[in-house]
Amino acid sequence: MRTLLFLFLCISTSFAIAQISPKAVEKNKEAEIDSLESEMMNFFQATLERNYGRKDALDLLVKGLERYHFNYLLDVDKGQLERINEKLYAGGLLYSYFVDGAILHDSCTLFVPTGVSRSEYRQSDVYKQASESLKEHGGSLNLVTDSLKYAYMKTQVEYIILPFKKRLDGFTYLQRELELAIHPALKAYLKAEDVTGGVSSVMLFEEIAKDTNHFCSDFKTDRDVRMFLTLYFWKYLCYFANIDFYTGRDKTEGILKEESN
Repeated sequence: MRTLLFLFLCISTSFAIAQISPKAVEKNKEAEIDSLESEMMNFFQATLERNYGRKDALDLLVKGLERYHFNYLLDVDKGQLERINEKLYAGGLLYSYFVDGAILHDSCTLFVPTGVSRSEYRQSDVYKQASESLKEHGGSLNLVTDSLKYAYMKTQVEYIILPFKKRLDGFTYLQRELELAIHPALKAYLKAEDVTGGVSSVMLFEEIAKDTNHFCSDFKTDRDVRMFLTLYFWKYLCYFANIDFYTGRDKTEGILKEESN
């Protein structure tokens, strides 16, 4: 009798665990994401405070970028950024929750040197090699006419690409957070994304700079706006800490390793 009762209790417990586990796992994932997002937002705000004296000074950052044509440096706490990136990259959350890694890696912008026409540049080895590589991976190639130095600095912010991840289970930043946001700037962004299939990053920066629908000023009070803009400027933060935005790796360490080999 005791054996039967024990077996019954074991089966009942196992069934209950099987029923609860998926929900528990989802709750743990949600808590992990929420915690990481808070760290990211707090870090961005701390960086603004470190540079400007107030944590909501996004408007000053944008003015600096415009005034100095994106050749504008920030003082970034590299150690803290690396600790956050350890969770964001090593845990796989950047590409499983926030952005689509395939699209992010497969798109490429080439900068045409000043004084060289686009047709001349298309005959160069650099262009041919990039074209062949992208054909293999199904990526897209864009040409930007500008000086190499100026254009490369601009691409850290104005030309940033945010191909948000989509999944069948709906557990992504786009589906779980952004699509539910009620802020008019984010709703307008989603509408444009749906109509055009992709919002120009240059256009997006203009909306931020012009403070359309309080896109920039509501960084202080609206969590959805703060998270979106934290993601938007994350590549910029990584750039000035010498961290590869695509991998989360320290560029300096890579150079030192190459030298030691």
